[in-house]
Amino acid sequence: MATLSYEYLTPYSPGLYKPVFDNTGKLASNRVTGEKHVISAANNKDFHFIVPLFAPFFADETLAVGHTSSAGVYTLLRLGIDYLPAHQFIGASRACAKPIYGSISLLNTKLAGTITLTYQTLGGSWTLALSELATILTDVIINPRALSWEQVVDKPVLFPVIDHEWNLDDLVGAKEIVDEIRGVADAIAQASLQPVETVETTHVLDHNNPHNVTKTQVGLGNVQNYRVATQAEAIQGTSTTAYMTPSLTAAAINSLGAGGSTGGGTGTSVKKSRAYYQSQI
Repeated sequence: MATLSYEYLTPYSPGLYKPVFDNTGKLASNRVTGEKHVISAANNKDFHFIVPLFAPFFADETLAVGHTSSAGVYTLLRLGIDYLPAHQFIGASRACAKPIYGSISLLNTKLAGTITLTYQTLGGSWTLALSELATILTDVIINPRALSWEQVVDKPVLFPVIDHEWNLDDLVGAKEIVDEIRGVADAIAQASLQPVETVETTHVLDHNNPHNVTKTQVGLGNVQNYRVATQAEAIQGTSTTAYMTPSLTAAAINSLGAGGSTGGGTGTSVKKSRAYYQSQI
């Protein structure tokens, strides 16, 4: 057994100090300070641990573990180097969304002297009597870091479901997700400030060929860039660099029917031509 004796300091004497249940880990009256445990080296065991008088407790930044050697030298122990919280209270940890444990495992099994604890107790009916604490200290033969608090108290412990605030930033990767969502929201907000026409309408109204489309791409490479013929050119019929319109074509045909000549200047009328062909038939 690691703990040899307790120093009962007022107002934290067992039986006198009765902390109320606090699932937040912030209640000032549940703050235990200066609790001392006199320990000896555990040379014949692979583990060395103590159980705070008012366990279970919140194993977060509120926990402080100090050691005073037989020579009177005080050292603040370091989490993960000198000690680890043990006997996790799994049900309470999940319900409160905070790490809650029942003991402290000292990584140096040869450590002796006085351990001074400052911690935030869960309180209420979850704290144990001295006799129950003594039983845990004497009966455990398995490394406390491998056991849960529910297992060592040797009774079914059903921690109630508790409504509590959850800080989304505590979720791994949540900060990056929140930053991305805010970035999307900012982009949408900025876009909403711009006139709608800057996106669609402006492009539709741009007649300056914004895409730089060439005439070859739309098939105009096969069309000559000729002007429309004049009526005189249409009747004469000699130009090879002008286009005809339906009106000019009709004028050219009418001129032939009235005895006009073609560009060849033969003077042969349509009427005579018809007669000639008929006579041939």
